[in-house]
Amino acid sequence: LHWPYCRDDIPWMECEKEEANLPQYVKNAGPPPHLDKQNGWKESWRALEDIYTGHVNLGDDNLPILESIGVSNFDLAEMTELVQLARVPPSIYQGNVWSYVFDPALMEFLTLHDIHFQAYNVMNAIFSRQDASPRALQALEFVGQELVASATPSQVVLKWLIQNNVSVIPRTANLDHLKSNAHHNIPVLSSQHVERVRTAVKALLQGQDLDPPVARFHNHHDESIHVYWKSDSGEEHPVMLDVAPGSWHEQQTYPGHRFLAYNGDRTKRKELQIPQVFAETVELHIE
Repeated sequence: LHWPYCRDDIPWMECEKEEANLPQYVKNAGPPPHLDKQNGWKESWRALEDIYTGHVNLGDDNLPILESIGVSNFDLAEMTELVQLARVPPSIYQGNVWSYVFDPALMEFLTLHDIHFQAYNVMNAIFSRQDASPRALQALEFVGQELVASATPSQVVLKWLIQNNVSVIPRTANLDHLKSNAHHNIPVLSSQHVERVRTAVKALLQGQDLDPPVARFHNHHDESIHVYWKSDSGEEHPVMLDVAPGSWHEQQTYPGHRFLAYNGDRTKRKELQIPQVFAETVELHIE
């Protein structure tokens, strides 16, 4: 069932017009569901159950047997009601990728009742506003580079979903995109990769961006240390010239930036580099 009921707030839903255009034999089957928004879907589900269990004679022995039945775009309250009244529980729930990221209560319910989640609107929803989230997009690129040199952000997202037992509906008119996204050589994402991808996807879906990383320099020496930023040309620029013993200093930075730490008379030197991450505090220990 694509939707539980006709939504007045969705302009393209023209339920009355669609019902009017149905063949007469369909109209004869019963009252149209849109006349009873809160309960019409229940009769539709019963019809699916009857076909699935073979309790209805459709008059055609050549009709295929239903392999499974499910719903799409139901909210948590409707899913709760469906599970309570169903003779045949739904096997699959088809939902916008937004629900997977931002509706943990629904996802927990589906897992509890062994209902498989299938995501639609994945690429369009995640990447349509990528210009507003350049660092989030770059975070996905960084993960891809760490996994496979040629992995694209789209491939990383698909790997993340599939690894988390989410199936994805491909939707593209471009066969090159379809072939590119069907990249099967990406290794398993680590727990850190999974969290970084999820953080980036949330930002992209909201049209927001990730904050740059923060470097936290911990001084484990018995004397003060001096911290410098090292440019690509090798120039050293002071960041903090007196980090006392046992203390720390925070500095907003950027992935790949390099820093130098010296003791007071510059006889000891340590170089530190920021990993390819965003929206994280990187702990740098100077010992």
